[in-house]
Amino acid sequence: HRTAILQAVERLLCETGAALQLDESLAKSTVSVGLKEMTMSSKWLPDWQQACSNIVVSVVRDHYHTTMDMVLSYLQPGELPHHALLQAVSDISHHCILEIASDMGKILNFLVPLLPLAKTKVMRAMMSFALGSLCESWSQYQSQAPADNILDVSQQISTSYDIMSSWLPTTNLKVTEAIVLAFGPMCRFLSEEILQRNLLGIVYAFLPLYTVEWNIQYNRINKSLSLVVEAGLQKGRQVLNCHLNYMMNMMHTKICESFDPPEDEGYMYLIKSFIDLAKVFPQKVLQFVLVMLDSPVEQNQLGSLTLFSNIVHQDFLSGHLKEYVLKSFTGTLGNTSNKVKHLQSQVLMEMGKRGYLGLEGTVVALQYIVKNCALVDDITKSSRDPVSISAVRHSFEVVLCCWCTDDTVTEMLWSNLLKAIFWRTYSDALPVLCNNLNVLYSRLCEKGYSVISDFEELDYIASPDIMLIRLLLGASQSLRGGHECLTLLHSLSSIIHPRLHSMWEHLIPPLARNLTESQGVEISLEQWQEGLYVLLSNTLSSVADEAWACSLTKAMTRGICTLIATSEEKAFLCQCVGVAVQHVSRQDTVRDVLQDALLGVRYERPVEREGLAVLMGLCASAHPDVVLSVLEGVEKTDPEIYCSDLCSEIFLFENINHVSDFTIALILSYGHIALKAPWLLQQRMETDFFGRVRQHFTTKDSSIRLILCRSVLMISQAVLSSSHTGTPSFPAKAQLLETMVEFIKEEPSDPLSSPVRLLALRNCVILSCFNPVLPDVHNTLLHICAKAVLTLSPEDSSGPEPQVLDFAEALLYLLLKTLQQNIRPAGLQGALEPVEAWLRSAQTWERVRAIEITKALLLFYLENFNPMNNLMFPVGELLGLLFPRCCDTEPSVREKAMECVITVLDIWMSGKGRAHKSCAKSLMTLKKSVFMELDQGTVRGSCSAVTQLVGRLLPHHQVKIMIRGLFDRLLLDSQHSCSSAACITITRLFQSHSKELASMV
Repeated sequence: HRTAILQAVERLLCETGAALQLDESLAKSTVSVGLKEMTMSSKWLPDWQQACSNIVVSVVRDHYHTTMDMVLSYLQPGELPHHALLQAVSDISHHCILEIASDMGKILNFLVPLLPLAKTKVMRAMMSFALGSLCESWSQYQSQAPADNILDVSQQISTSYDIMSSWLPTTNLKVTEAIVLAFGPMCRFLSEEILQRNLLGIVYAFLPLYTVEWNIQYNRINKSLSLVVEAGLQKGRQVLNCHLNYMMNMMHTKICESFDPPEDEGYMYLIKSFIDLAKVFPQKVLQFVLVMLDSPVEQNQLGSLTLFSNIVHQDFLSGHLKEYVLKSFTGTLGNTSNKVKHLQSQVLMEMGKRGYLGLEGTVVALQYIVKNCALVDDITKSSRDPVSISAVRHSFEVVLCCWCTDDTVTEMLWSNLLKAIFWRTYSDALPVLCNNLNVLYSRLCEKGYSVISDFEELDYIASPDIMLIRLLLGASQSLRGGHECLTLLHSLSSIIHPRLHSMWEHLIPPLARNLTESQGVEISLEQWQEGLYVLLSNTLSSVADEAWACSLTKAMTRGICTLIATSEEKAFLCQCVGVAVQHVSRQDTVRDVLQDALLGVRYERPVEREGLAVLMGLCASAHPDVVLSVLEGVEKTDPEIYCSDLCSEIFLFENINHVSDFTIALILSYGHIALKAPWLLQQRMETDFFGRVRQHFTTKDSSIRLILCRSVLMISQAVLSSSHTGTPSFPAKAQLLETMVEFIKEEPSDPLSSPVRLLALRNCVILSCFNPVLPDVHNTLLHICAKAVLTLSPEDSSGPEPQVLDFAEALLYLLLKTLQQNIRPAGLQGALEPVEAWLRSAQTWERVRAIEITKALLLFYLENFNPMNNLMFPVGELLGLLFPRCCDTEPSVREKAMECVITVLDIWMSGKGRAHKSCAKSLMTLKKSVFMELDQGTVRGSCSAVTQLVGRLLPHHQVKIMIRGLFDRLLLDSQHSCSSAACITITRLFQSHSKELASMV
């Protein structure tokens, strides 16, 4: 209870500031009670005695002059004070630095003579702790008070040191800690002679505390050591110099151990000590730290880098030392740890701010910065990594940006960063490189420098053509450096070609603005790259320099062969070659370019095959004969020449050695040639296009089939676009349709396992637009395509739902094309026939797709038919087919079936010139039934509505046809509700038309 009460008073005084409001008498009585309680027991009772001590300190702090005498009265000459009293005096000295100065001599004169009497470990620790606190307080007082008013306490401190040092060594770490904590503040008051004589012993006294793992307040230990170092540098520099390595090793070890967390106060005391030593012994300290940077232990590297960064941050290093530091530091770069790299970036940042740039080693450091700006995120690494690759990359990007603000090295940075653009290993750093080069370019122009206009001045291996290619490749990725690369390309226009600057003034800025002005809106990559192709084409057209066009085209082709690039970059470069070669008139050059491109592509990579095919197509638009002759020669050559391991070794590419990949590239090339040069088809369809493709129709390779479908599609589109007649003729239509049908039939059970089925279906759609008309083949085609699409299950399929919709759309388009060729009742029946059977399927999705297609065909017929050709419209047959679906268990089928019935009636009444008014009530009843719960009442209501409609609108012979249709489907329908509707409707019709239908009974 006593302890609890004391702790409550302690909290009241310490946390609320109540001590300041006490009057003099209450303050004295409070201190008196606190001192009495504190010294009541000689035993160590921390909770009780600490609460009393804090009460006394709180009151004395605010009422020093009226209460301190009461505290000092407990100090009796020749009698060791209570350990809790020593704790209170120590705390008072910290809080009352100016006030206690007047009593400092009295306190020291009392405590110092009592030191020899301290025999117990507790008393020695408390006496050392008290003297250390008093020395620290007195040191702070000296820094504020006038020099002539300062009391000389050096004699008392020297005596205290002699006695306390005799207590060492001791096995009690608590005593050692207290003594070592006192040594730091005491060193300032020791004479030069005494300090020099004892400095080594003082330093060694810290060692036991640094070599054991114990509950020690290391921040206070480190602070004490920093005070020892500070005093040693002032009074014992020679002694310190002799034992410098020992001290640095001891402090460095502790820095590395206490690196986490780096904001720890004690950690910074050690850093400060190192900085103080570096100011006096710069060469030795720097050598030591630089050696430690090469430590194989990551924790040691982290501590060393933090220490090194703080030293570099200072301004005391001379020019030759800075050069030594930079050169030596660059030799330690290369660690793969993200933590280490992050700290290295901080060091390089400090060097950029402190005048290290331009010294020996700057270029090496710059290369290291650029290398880390090119780091790519590793998605396989754990997200718990404290320093991510993206954080490291960002830190080095900031360093590079900082360096580029230094006006003294602008030209050096310009030349070296310009060279770095050509380093393929740094491709991912291209955006940040271009961004900083743009900044440097602006600064050079502002200063009036003559920006380098000749690559030979910079001793470049690369050429202006390679510069253009490199930046175009960088700009090809719109979201990864597109704007930066284009801007730099604009800046370098005069270097690349003297005629480009004025022309690009009008071409590049609008293109670059497309990226900056479309924030939040994703630009299509295909659309963006198309803009770059147009830029390249306009550039070559405007310059009109045949020699430069040849040189640039050859350089691009060499890039395809020798560039270690991604497949996307190679494909982009292939298309650039296709654009550039259109501006080359020399056929031998074009032939060489095509041959080199064929050798440089990795055929096992689909993107590169596509790029090569587009190249062939673009080239054919200007040089058709050359392209076709080259491809003809290639087909007669052994494909192994283009797919051999030797080529892979030359170009450093992984080779799968699939000759089929080479065949795929050739087939695809003919498709793109047809698309880009459709005028060639009229003369060379059999020899160079269809003839080349037809030989692969019997293949079982699904990948070749896919490309065959694509190539046939492109050839068909080219024929269609080049025709000037309404319905063009395509002699190969029959064979192509048969081939596509075979492809569709032979596809796996899962139609989405490959895109062959969909492409074959699209080919059938476009081939249906050509003459001659092939009824038998076409009818078979429609049934096979309908089965392939309508049976496709969205739940069981491995593909996404959008792809299923693509199939349905392609089938509908094919059926619409069929109907469009014959918009008559017979044509409508022919288009509906392939999907009729699926209207009563047991699978819901099959009925849904079938009714959707039926609805679309009926609406198309309604919008386009000629009433004069609609005299034989099969209204009864269609109503017999569609009405049962108005009672389907699937609501969407019911709704669309009702719309189909209404559309059929609209067609019938429009053809007969009849009005809708007489049918309005029945139509409304039929529409309402769709949204009602499907039960017997709903079925009967729908049947009644249909019976009324039929009675008013249909002639007797059409009613008979409708009944036959309903009766045929009565037992075959998978839905009981639909069968019931058919049965009820038949009954009602017989009841209402008993005389007319008597013969049918």
